[in-house]
Amino acid sequence: MYWKFILKSSQSRKAPKQPAFKPKLEELEDRRLLSITSAVFAVDPNSSAVTLSGDVAGSTILPQGNGSLTSNFSGSIVADWDLSAQTIKFDQPGTALNASITGNWQPQVGGASGSAPANYGGKVTIVIFTANIALRNLVVSGFTASPIALSGSGPYSFPSTQTLIVTSGTADYNAPIVGSGSTDLTGLSSNNKSPVTGTFEDLGNGSYRLTEPIDLTVQQTVGTVPATLHIQGQIVANTVLPVINLIGSSATAVGGAGAVPVADPASTVTHTANLTSMTVTLLNHPDGAAESLSVPGYDFGSGPLTMTPYDPTSGQLVITGSADPSVYQDVLRAIYYQDDSTTPDTSDRIIQFVVSDGVNTSAVVTTTVSVSAPPSPSPPPGLGSSKPTLPSIVSIDVSGLLPTPIPLVEVGHGFVTGAPRRTESPGTRLFGVPFDRMLALEALAADLGVPMA
Repeated sequence: MYWKFILKSSQSRKAPKQPAFKPKLEELEDRRLLSITSAVFAVDPNSSAVTLSGDVAGSTILPQGNGSLTSNFSGSIVADWDLSAQTIKFDQPGTALNASITGNWQPQVGGASGSAPANYGGKVTIVIFTANIALRNLVVSGFTASPIALSGSGPYSFPSTQTLIVTSGTADYNAPIVGSGSTDLTGLSSNNKSPVTGTFEDLGNGSYRLTEPIDLTVQQTVGTVPATLHIQGQIVANTVLPVINLIGSSATAVGGAGAVPVADPASTVTHTANLTSMTVTLLNHPDGAAESLSVPGYDFGSGPLTMTPYDPTSGQLVITGSADPSVYQDVLRAIYYQDDSTTPDTSDRIIQFVVSDGVNTSAVVTTTVSVSAPPSPSPPPGLGSSKPTLPSIVSIDVSGLLPTPIPLVEVGHGFVTGAPRRTESPGTRLFGVPFDRMLALEALAADLGVPMA
């Protein structure tokens, strides 16, 4: 009986290169800010008070009654901060500081005699006459044209240099000499020049506080009389952001080996209110459409959430719907990464997570996924632990049982049990191989990935 097998290889086969060391999954403390974070701060009226002083035509402004020249403020401040760059910026859109009503002060709206609710009420004596002034519907906005520096390591401080502008408000007046009427204050502005620095505090668990000292002077004509107003006080505002806390071990993916979870089972999502969305972004995806993010173990059909499938162009997976943070936490723990390429780019993948409550978003957190190529199969038993390299053509003549003992014959850098019969052309060796070594020979061919003919 005569069987002939020819193993052909177009190039030498070498043991696979060991993958480079990859960093473990990044463990991020829940207050670490990795990029610019924007938030709407709610002004605390109990801690935010601004007092007016000054003069009208050189006469000192006096209060009409107890507390009539000091108003508490409510409203909102919009700020963007970047702790890595040590900057903060205040935005005019969305910022509105609303003065509270402090009592019924003279005159009425439009300057008529009598009292009506007002934010501030003052009076001045000009010669022997008393003039009354009331400020109403006062709303102020503040902003910085560009980011300003944060200093320190927490609490952080920043210069009190915001531009403050009146977005609405009137000054109603009634004076025997100048008559009565109303002056529109809209557009009145000045730079904050407080010598006291503002502070930005991270209180933990997603809570932050802003304190802005106020000290500025404005000039305004009330009726036909010049007035100088000094405005001093402070504004304190707070916000609570959703928090994503990624904790646990590393994430490692093997090309072509299926999906792997990207968040530890102990990862958390916390907030004081319902969340409305989660955006997960694969920042780099060098293997293109072979890479994806998915949530295979979560049933979107039976709950309040909807998923927009992974977009290979933007690298984003988006989940929307109003739900308790614990629901979004379940989704976070069920997100998987997959690379279907069997020859993947082995650079680390960066995945970014952010959740929103419809007003504020969480600080951006990221995790790193190590990607490696699939390993080559191990050599079969008896053929050594390293992968052999064969000549271009190896011909094995199987012609029946051979006498024992059977010598060990080297083929390239590997070994095959058999007795040499003869050597033919260069690069070709002919062996007689016993039948009980056939399976090992076939395994060697499969391991090398070369055809048998």
